[in-house]
Amino acid sequence: MKAWTLPDLQQRLDELDVAAGAPDDPRVLTRQRILDVAADHFIRFGYRRARIADIAEDAGLGKGTPYLYFDSKKTLLLACIVREKRRLMPGMAAVMA
Repeated sequence: MKAWTLPDLQQRLDELDVAAGAPDDPRVLTRQRILDVAADHFIRFGYRRARIADIAEDAGLGKGTPYLYFDSKKTLLLACIVREKRRLMPGMAAVMA
């Protein structure tokens, strides 16, 4: 089994983060807003008490809109985790260098 390198990990996280697109694309912006609010809800309330309808409301969206971007609450949580890991990658690269 091959050892993971930082570029390998970054590539894998990029593959998991399906938000690739123009930063000003309305769908990308909506997805990012959902992730922002969802991450806050998961932190404040925990996974079980975080509700998709509340996340949508706080994001200023219809209660079903998050399901156009994420097929389940579990997928939404995983997307939040992937996004946070991607944010940490530059710092990890600096530490490992």
